[in-house]
Amino acid sequence: MRKTVLLGLIVALTLALTVAAHGVDAPKTMNVQGRLTGSDGSPPPAADWTFNFKIYTTKLLGTGDVVWPDRDGEDQVIATDDDGLWNALIGAAKPLSHGVFSDTVRWLEITVTGDAVPAEILPRVRLVTGPFAFRVATVDGALGGNIVSKVSIGSGHTNTGSSAFVAGGSNSATGDYTAVAGGTFNDAGGNWSAIGGGYSNIASGDAAVVGGGNQDTADGYRTTITGGEGNRAFGSWSTVQGGFQNKATGTGSTIGGGGANKARGWGAVVAGGGMAPGTGTDADSNAANGNYSTVPGGRGNIAGGNYGFAAGRRARAEHDGAFVWGDSHDGDVTSSAVNQFIVRASGGVCLYSNTTLSSGVVLPAGGGAWNGISDRNVKENFRPVDGAELLDKIAQLEISRWNFKTQDPSIEHIGPMAQDFQRLFGVGDNNTTISTVDPDGIALAAIQELHRQNQSLQTQNEILKSEIQELRRLIEELATQQ
Repeated sequence: MRKTVLLGLIVALTLALTVAAHGVDAPKTMNVQGRLTGSDGSPPPAADWTFNFKIYTTKLLGTGDVVWPDRDGEDQVIATDDDGLWNALIGAAKPLSHGVFSDTVRWLEITVTGDAVPAEILPRVRLVTGPFAFRVATVDGALGGNIVSKVSIGSGHTNTGSSAFVAGGSNSATGDYTAVAGGTFNDAGGNWSAIGGGYSNIASGDAAVVGGGNQDTADGYRTTITGGEGNRAFGSWSTVQGGFQNKATGTGSTIGGGGANKARGWGAVVAGGGMAPGTGTDADSNAANGNYSTVPGGRGNIAGGNYGFAAGRRARAEHDGAFVWGDSHDGDVTSSAVNQFIVRASGGVCLYSNTTLSSGVVLPAGGGAWNGISDRNVKENFRPVDGAELLDKIAQLEISRWNFKTQDPSIEHIGPMAQDFQRLFGVGDNNTTISTVDPDGIALAAIQELHRQNQSLQTQNEILKSEIQELRRLIEELATQQ
C-alpha cells in the first residue's frame, strides 16, 4: 500500500512570546497533523504506524543537512483512525530548540513504517511561521513591540524592581523602574536609577545615574557619576564627571575629574587636578568646602570660604569671597581677610593695558614696587617743560593730610587732590585720579629747575665773594697809605 501525507503541518506555539516574557521557556515541541491514504485515495485500516521525523535545510530527499534532531531522527508510534488521520507532538523525545530555526528555510521529512509495510519516505514539507516561534529565545531583527514587565538579559541577575531592566552578568536591579544596561556586579537600587555598565557600581539614590567605570557610588537624590573609579556623588543633584576617589557631597556640587578631590559646599565646583594616580597623599587633593566655592584645578588647593576661589598649588582661600592664586611653589599661600585678592607669583607679575604688550606695569620677581613701562620707543609728541613754571605751580598746589572714606580715619595720607593737580598741570586721564608717573616727572623737573637756580645762585655768590675780597684788598691798601 502506498502512503501519502495529504495535509500540511499545524504548529501551535501561539503563547510562546507571552510565556517567555514571564520568565518561562517556550515549549520545545511542535504539533503536526496529517492523513494517510492508499494509492486509490482511501485510508488504510486504523492501525499503529511508526513515524520518523527529521528537519532538513533543503527540499529534495537525500540532500541538505539535518538540523534536528540527528541522523537517526525521532521515532514515534502513532495510531491512525478510520479516516487515516493522525497527530504527532514532535520533540517529545528529542526536544526542539531555537537553534533549529536560525534560518528561514526548513523542511520536515517524515518516514512512515507499518506492520508488513516497508518504510516509505514521504516528500519533505516546508515549515512556515509557527515553528519559528522557537526563536523567541533570541532576537533576530525585531521590529518592535511592548514588554509589559521586567526584563533580564544574561545570567546571575537579581531583578526585583517593578518594570526593571537588567543586562550583562550578575547585576542587580532592585529599585522600581531601574535599568542596568551591562557590565557585572552593578546594583541599581534607587527608584528610577540607572547604570550604563562597568563593574561593581552602585546607583542607590532615587533617579541616580552611573554611566560606567568601577566601584562608583551615586547614592544621593538625582546624582550623576559619568565614570571613573571609586567616585561618590552623595549630595542631592551632585555630579562627578570622572577621575578616581572623588567625592561630591555638597548639594548641587560638581567635580570634573582628577583624583581624591572633594566638593562639600552647596554648589561647589572642583574642575580637576588633585592627587595623581599612584602618587601623592590626601593633602595633594583639592577641596571646595565653601558654598559656591571654586577650585579650577591644580594641587592641594582649598576654597574654604563661601564664594572663595583657590587655584595653582597649595592656595588657601579660607575666607568668604577670597581669591587666592598659588604658583608652583610647594608651600601654602593663605588669605587673611574676607573678600581678599592674594597672589603668589614668585616669577613676577605683568599687567598689560594694550594688545601689543607695550603699556602696563611690571612687578619684578622678588621686587617690592611696580615698574611702569617707560620705553622711549613707546612714546611720542615730546615737548620740553618750563621748570620755573612748574615750581610756581607746585607752590600753588595745596598739600594736605587726609584719609580715604573707605578706610579707618586713623589711616592717613599726605598729598594733593586730583582736581587741583589736573587744574594746575593739565596732565593725566581725568580730574579724579593721579597717575604715579606725573608727580614723579613734575618732581624731577622741579629738582632740575632748583638745581639750575642753585647753580645760578652759586655763580652770583662767587662773584660777590670776589667783589668782597677786592673791597677788602682796597681797604687794606688805603689803610697802609695813611
